[in-house]
Amino acid sequence: MLEEADKYFIEGDYKKALKLFENIQQSIPNSLVIFHIGRCHYELKEFEKSLKPLKEAYLLFKEQNAGLEY
Repeated sequence: MLEEADKYFIEGDYKKALKLFENIQQSIPNSLVIFHIGRCHYELKEFEKSLKPLKEAYLLFKEQNAGLEY
C-alpha cells in the first residue's frame, strides 16, 4: 500500500495519496508516513492542515533517533 501511495504522490494525485497514507498511519505509526501526510496537505494548498503532521513527524523522528549524530 505504501508503494501505491508513493506512486499517487509522484503522479500528483495528492488526494488519493493522502487517503492511502492516512490508512497506513492507522496501522503502522511511522514518522515518514506522518511526514508524507503533511506533504500531501501542503501540496493540496492546505497549509494549516500540513503543520500538525509535519511537526509531529519531526518530533517523532527526533525521538526515535535520539542519540544519533548526523
